[in-house]
Amino acid sequence: MAKKGKQEGGTLDTARKVVGEVIDTAARLVGQAGEQAASLTNAALETASGAVASVSPTAGEMVRPDRSTKSAVNEAARTTKKAARSASVSAKRAVGATTKAARGAARRTSKAAKQSTKAASRTSKAAGRAVGRISKAARAASRAATKSTSKRGGKGARKSPSGQSRKSSSGRSRKSAKSSGAKGRKS
Repeated sequence: MAKKGKQEGGTLDTARKVVGEVIDTAARLVGQAGEQAASLTNAALETASGAVASVSPTAGEMVRPDRSTKSAVNEAARTTKKAARSASVSAKRAVGATTKAARGAARRTSKAAKQSTKAASRTSKAAGRAVGRISKAARAASRAATKSTSKRGGKGARKSPSGQSRKSSSGRSRKSAKSSGAKGRKS
């Protein structure tokens, strides 16, 4: 079974891909804009020299851009394009690092949540066991208290449904009647 962090797809990977594509598009547009600016600059220089040449051919030759000027403008455009691509790569790395950090933070948060859930479960179970022990002790204490009051007689003696205490017809308690061996006989 593959690890969750290694599987392709997911929200973070989708966001990273979208941001990466946006960065690529921006770098491509910057490169294209630089190339177009270089072309327009060279065309403007050519047009200006052509206009001057129509008035004075000698002056037009002097103003006409040299090959080095055109290549310098084109080199500037290429440099701009490279810088845009380099910035694009750096931005993608930053997005990748951010995605990795977010994934790690999510993993740590999930782990902490699992641990707290386990701890809560253990605490709940322990509380349940403690309640069971307390309840058992309370029942035992109640039984012991009931036995000791019935041994003393008086307060612990139960009454019959007719409202009289349970004593044999001779007036003695049942326990004393039993100990004397008078079973069912009146003395």
